[in-house]
Amino acid sequence: QALFFADNNKLEAIWTIIPVIVLAGLIIYGLNTWINIMGVDESDDPIVVELYAQQFNWKARYAGADNTLGKANVRLIDLDRANILGLDEADP
Repeated sequence: QALFFADNNKLEAIWTIIPVIVLAGLIIYGLNTWINIMGVDESDDPIVVELYAQQFNWKARYAGADNTLGKANVRLIDLDRANILGLDEADP
């Protein structure tokens, strides 16, 4: 024979507090990991790379000697001349 309780505040508090603690721990851990990944230190001299995702393909565009990317515009995309990223060829 099963026991029926109309309400049990202690049990409901436990069922609420345990998920809150677990989820808060996961969120804090995730935020710390995100900050470690995205916190780029400029003194380490990072390499600037621009990635273009296509279906089953990746295109990478690396910065030049001055570590800056050249200008690009979607209006400059020309498949006949193999300018699939729309790079401005007049930009030094």
